[in-house]
Amino acid sequence: MNKTRSLYKAFSSNLEMPKPTGEKKVKLYNRFGMIAFIGIMVPVSIVIGYVTYALTNLMYSFDGNAYGLLTEIDLISAFAMVFGMPLMFSVLFFSSDLQFLTALPVTPGSLYGARFWHTFKAENVMTSNVLFAIYIGYFISAIKNAGIKEALHPVALIASVVGFFGSLLIPLIYCSIIALLLMLVLKRFNRVSIYYYTSIVVFVAFAVMFLLSFEGYGKISVINYLNSLVVSDNTFTSICNILFPTNYLTTMAIENHSVLPLIGSVLIIAALYVLSVLVAHLTYRKGLFAAAVISNKKRHRKSSFSYKKRSVSVSLLSKEIKVLTRNMTYRMNCVFANLIWPIAAVIFIIEAPKFEFFKLFRAKLAGNEPVSHIILFGAFIAMAFIGSGLNSIASTSFTREGVHLDMLKYLPADLGKQIRAKVRVAILFTFIPVAFAVASVTVFFGVSAWL
Repeated sequence: MNKTRSLYKAFSSNLEMPKPTGEKKVKLYNRFGMIAFIGIMVPVSIVIGYVTYALTNLMYSFDGNAYGLLTEIDLISAFAMVFGMPLMFSVLFFSSDLQFLTALPVTPGSLYGARFWHTFKAENVMTSNVLFAIYIGYFISAIKNAGIKEALHPVALIASVVGFFGSLLIPLIYCSIIALLLMLVLKRFNRVSIYYYTSIVVFVAFAVMFLLSFEGYGKISVINYLNSLVVSDNTFTSICNILFPTNYLTTMAIENHSVLPLIGSVLIIAALYVLSVLVAHLTYRKGLFAAAVISNKKRHRKSSFSYKKRSVSVSLLSKEIKVLTRNMTYRMNCVFANLIWPIAAVIFIIEAPKFEFFKLFRAKLAGNEPVSHIILFGAFIAMAFIGSGLNSIASTSFTREGVHLDMLKYLPADLGKQIRAKVRVAILFTFIPVAFAVASVTVFFGVSAWL
């Protein structure tokens, strides 16, 4: 345990971005941090919290106040597992410092534990804020509908804390166990890229389960989905109750103030983590050796590649694109994540005409009412803030370099050109999907003429 804690502290101190020195730089750093928090995290949290509040109010009328909360937590866990699959595989087997760590007198279980908890802390900052907003929205609605004494029952509060951590821990534990076991199988093929595509398989599986929830209800709509929840005929929730049992148990504890589901949730989380440590004890060392062999073979293959003469700017841009697309972790978190915008725009265009509010809003835009223009402008500004906050390409511009970060100053290229290349690749992969989403919504509202 002491070695695990020491390694965790080392990872936290060495892998976090260093803070600037000097009074002026510290003030500027803090100001930009506050601007980012107010401009990105606060709007996102308010929107998520309000959606949960409205959904819980609606579910109270169906006598199923916790179903909305359960659905949102299940979605969080599902996405955490989709994006966690390639992440944990890279962290466990292909981190640049593993060649030094494996020589230390630590057990595979201790190394795995330190890796796991550091990854859990580092990768769940944004998700934690979203989850926190979900629970706040639920409790505000519960206070309104059931009273403060009933809503803020001690068991409900404790269950919300357990559910908060359980919804993030269990997907990461699953991803770790799958990575540890599959590495032993994939080493025979000498191709670990097969593993990275499992995240796509998991995403498709969750999407199919979600669509099956509407089977027998005619069409995909919010009302039909809520109906399937109330009558306990929701395929997505039913399967997630098995995959992520703590979500269901803690939600029931929050709703019914039951102690047994709460205790069961804690035991399940502890048992799954102990199981993952046991699997690490048995397989992690073998997996590390297999990963080292595969990495050496990949280096030999790359050494035979031919090179072309290009301009400095084109070469730097090409380098950034190759870094982003070299493995599934970057592709999923940086490139594919931007596809959410056009997908969300298409869903909005299909579903929005069914709501009276958007019909009224379109009429106000057609009548050139100033208030409607201000609302639309504010929506696009909020989208810009959120898009900037979710843009992992920009936020990982320098951390993507890994151990080669110091090499940037030795490259025969001006540092300004290197930074501009990083900016261009962030704009390239973000601007096109966001521009498509904005243009589609703009055409839907019929405001292309005055834009």
